[in-house]
Amino acid sequence: MWPNWAELTHYGRSKDRICFENNTIDAFDIQEAVYSLFPVPEAWKVLEQQEGLHFLLDSYQARKWSSEVICSQLFSKLQIPVTVEITSLLDRTDLISNIPSVKPVYIQKLKDS
Repeated sequence: MWPNWAELTHYGRSKDRICFENNTIDAFDIQEAVYSLFPVPEAWKVLEQQEGLHFLLDSYQARKWSSEVICSQLFSKLQIPVTVEITSLLDRTDLISNIPSVKPVYIQKLKDS
């Protein structure tokens, strides 16, 4: 029988925290919000902006998304103004090539932060 283990939740690096007005969110909060969407995006990126967060979302099932609904769901989870762009972040031909990949950047902070 295995011993009772404690659970560790990692909330992300402090440098990735985003403060907007009186709200502070971290990478964990952003990931939880993105992965709660249906369908879940295959690729995503969030850009910190002066007026809130701008999400770039990609899915082969994107036709099932409504930008308004996605904005509402993300705002509900994060309590920060959100805009959404449904785009193509993935070059799907690269996915089947045998070229080593690089680590994606999911959260892009403002330059002067």
